[in-house]
This record gives sequence, structure tokens and C-alpha cells, in this order.
Amino acid sequence: MLESLHTRLRLARVELGLTQAEAATAIGIKQPMLHRAETSMEISSNRLMQILNYYVNQRSINPAWLLSDPNTAFTIMATESNVNEQKLQLLEVFREALDELDKPNR
Repeated sequence: MLESLHTRLRLARVELGLTQAEAATAIGIKQPMLHRAETSMEISSNRLMQILNYYVNQRSINPAWLLSDPNTAFTIMATESNVNEQKLQLLEVFREALDELDKPNR
């Protein structure tokens, strides 16, 4: 999931029409920190949560889209009508991942 999260962070910023500098200023971090988040995820968990909070709570980026596999059918922007459905889909994805972890190694 973290492999795709850094890509999703960049795609969310681009979808919003923001440069790294503009997004970093709005988030309250420096541009190099956002660059690291979008390229390598070499940032603290506190900074990651700060970035996610901005995109999800202030700019309506769908958290299910940010945190899901690239092959899932979540939309990038959260709307009132699709949030609950997509939360359920995300929970299903996590359940399936947990089921896979519970299977004995062959």
C-alpha cells in the first residue's frame, strides 16, 4: 500500500491543480518534505498524517482512493453520495487482505 500511496499523493495534488510549493504551503510544510512524500515516503508518520489530513478533510480527496490498491475502482474526489459505499468497499479490500494473511504458507 505504501508503494502506491506516494503516487496517489502526487496524483491528488495534480488533480487539485496545485504545484508542490502551493500544496506544501497550504499543508504547512516545506516543499522538499512534500517532494519526499510523493517520491519515496521518507517522512515521519506525523507529517504523513498532516498531508493526508489536508487532502482528505480540507480538499475532499477520497481516503478510500488514497489508501487502496491502484486496481480498485474508487473515485479520487469524495462526494456525499459515494463516501459510505466506498468506505464499505475499502473495508472489504482490507478484509480480503487480512484473509490472505491468515492463510497458511504453502
